[in-house]
Amino acid sequence: MLTSSEFININTIWNWKENINMAMSYFQQCYDASVAHLNTHPAGVDDEMRRLGAYNRYNGGLGDRYWWWSDGPETNNGVEEGWTTFGYKNSGTGWPAYRDYNNDGVADPDGNPYNIPDGPSGPISGDNVLANRAAKYADVVILLE
Repeated sequence: MLTSSEFININTIWNWKENINMAMSYFQQCYDASVAHLNTHPAGVDDEMRRLGAYNRYNGGLGDRYWWWSDGPETNNGVEEGWTTFGYKNSGTGWPAYRDYNNDGVADPDGNPYNIPDGPSGPISGDNVLANRAAKYADVVILLE
């Protein structure tokens, strides 16, 4: 389903084939952005990682990321070196969800305690309530493949 105003026009609203073509074109952009991001440290990257990144971007925007690179425990407050997910912890009711970047099952404190590098969407800061649940969406979609 296309909801972004940049994709909605008379053709994509009234012609289901055009709607699907536009959605597939946007998904390809999301996949390409995911691949480019993961290619910054390509060792160990597999196609499931690329698809998770693409699904996350499809729902969260091209600048959203599913994975972040940790330079290691000294730099990232105990998170091992390598690709790690942008973790989240549900509140129990499903909303709000909270960041859990070290994936320990405990909501992180406000701010950026793990020194996660800024992404295309800007810096990671502020309170710990997630603005969206794109990562959760990606997790569910990958299970349904």
